[in-house]
Amino acid sequence: MSIDDLDLSAAGVVPERTDDPAVAFDLVARDGAAILVGCGRSSSDGPDVAHRVFADHTIAVPAAAEVTDKGVRERRPDGLSNSTRSNCHTDGYSYGWQYPDHFLLLCDEPSEHGGESFLVSGDAVLTAIARDPDTAWVAKALQRVAVDQTQEGMRPLIGPLVSTSPTGRRMFVMANAVDQHPASDTGDRRRDEEMIATWRSAVYAATDQIEHFKIDSGEAVIVDNYRLFHGREPYASAQRRMWRVWMWTDTAAFGAPEGVLHSDSREAPLAS
Repeated sequence: MSIDDLDLSAAGVVPERTDDPAVAFDLVARDGAAILVGCGRSSSDGPDVAHRVFADHTIAVPAAAEVTDKGVRERRPDGLSNSTRSNCHTDGYSYGWQYPDHFLLLCDEPSEHGGESFLVSGDAVLTAIARDPDTAWVAKALQRVAVDQTQEGMRPLIGPLVSTSPTGRRMFVMANAVDQHPASDTGDRRRDEEMIATWRSAVYAATDQIEHFKIDSGEAVIVDNYRLFHGREPYASAQRRMWRVWMWTDTAAFGAPEGVLHSDSREAPLAS
């Protein structure tokens, strides 16, 4: 069976909406994501949402980063624009293993056409490839084979793509393709490359099978950054604007990084 033949339609998460921050907290714990409505639309509203949802569980909540077609300070990642899909990924891996365990996107101005979001469950994809005799070895390898996902100039991120934190949380981490490659000390580079390619293909295949969703002005989608991968479809309006907030809670695997924190990797401190 090929990856294209796998049924991954159940790997998607469409968050429930609520106007109650406490209910949103419970939904994130249960489903991995929730949408809080009535949040406001400004950069200061983003961190406020984080504190209202996670309350005493918050460790660190940096200022919001503007998410537009131009990117932070008009610096956009290579190859990404409003006319391209943002493929499934994990936010904040520039912080290495201290990447944020949750994040949120607060919508200021949506695009009337396009820009749908999608969330893919790492657990669901892992289970699907473990059931297929042709890819079962990949599911096992993902949990023991080290992969280098260090963003250039940032903190090291070398280890399995699937692991369990000291606090008992399952951790999935997916860097952008340009930053993801076999570790330098691999014993079988070709095998590791096949593992990575199979995993990425399965996650991307799930993206095409699951239900997508949109958030409107004043709504915030809150996501478990350990459990779910996320991305968005191309969109038409160059005026589309979101506010992104990375957050570290008391179940973050290795706590929050020291120093001034940011909600965008291009603003994160360089590795020492």
